[in-house]
Amino acid sequence: MSSQQTAAKAVNVRIDDATAKRILNQLDDIRANSADADRRAHERFSFHKTCLIELTQPGGTVLSVKAPVGDLSRGGMAFLYHGFIHVGTKGRVQLVTTRNSRQFVEGTVVRCEYVEGGIHLVCMQFKHAIDISSFCCNTTPKRILMVDDDAGMRKLVGVHLKQLNVEITEAENGEEAIAAVGAGAFDVILMDIEMPKLDGVETIKQLRESGYGGNTIALTALSAEGDRERLLQAGFDRYLAKPVTKESLTQALVEIEAEPLFSTMADDEEMFELINQFVDDMGAMVSELEKATAKGETEAMKRIARSLKGKAGSYGFEPISTLAQSVESLLAADTPPAAMVKTTRELIRMCRMARKPS
Repeated sequence: MSSQQTAAKAVNVRIDDATAKRILNQLDDIRANSADADRRAHERFSFHKTCLIELTQPGGTVLSVKAPVGDLSRGGMAFLYHGFIHVGTKGRVQLVTTRNSRQFVEGTVVRCEYVEGGIHLVCMQFKHAIDISSFCCNTTPKRILMVDDDAGMRKLVGVHLKQLNVEITEAENGEEAIAAVGAGAFDVILMDIEMPKLDGVETIKQLRESGYGGNTIALTALSAEGDRERLLQAGFDRYLAKPVTKESLTQALVEIEAEPLFSTMADDEEMFELINQFVDDMGAMVSELEKATAKGETEAMKRIARSLKGKAGSYGFEPISTLAQSVESLLAADTPPAAMVKTTRELIRMCRMARKPS
């Protein structure tokens, strides 16, 4: 579309939110179970946002619509429209980055298929490949620790989260959960309460006392009055009562997890390997900082904060560097560790948000 063309006021696609959500979820399920997924040029990710799309029709008229987008990849996207759009139609879509800035991406319609009730699925191929991680939060797997003594429940949660980009580690009880946390990094822990050997309440107590500051959700059949408050008070961040559905579980994960933090140098391919190595190394540093904070070991905390301050900014993670400097300054002023728990946990949380370039 030339700079001389002006799009008319955008109109909404004629479809209600509930129908759009149902159709996009069905398409997600079809895509996830498709046999040709491994043969696609670019991996597709669920996007499910309403985007401004401008299409140049024959004769130069510009059609401007706000349409529900289904999936997004480096090379293109799919959206819903209340009519047929000819293959070969040129246009552009306004995508919003994870940092809330807007960017127009040019493309061409390559397929238009009827779905139902006049609604079509329109597939657009981008003129140039995009950095998918700048727009879609689920390009990197969510690392989930699922703790439940019921193998059927662990499997059910895996099925419910199949359409999301997740890596699930399983544990049968609290003892296994504590061992898993010590061996790896997780974005969210989903934990049952009534378990043998070590129940959920005692497990979260021991994790918090050891300095663990990650996101935790109590996934339990306990639903009597006061159970929710008791579990939140025990150290859980969220409470989700069984039975769980795909919708309730997905919503809980969306609410609890912050958007990933990507390096400002992620567009430089020469930096990929260096950034990846730093993110891997930072996992061990975070675990060490958690333990040092729990034990009140100020010298170890100073050393780790100083290291994070210097390295994080060098690899494009400026927010981590800024918080690390705050922690270092507080320690230099002889602030007791107990009085700076909030700042230290915020630093740990920010470090856990760091992701590798896609």
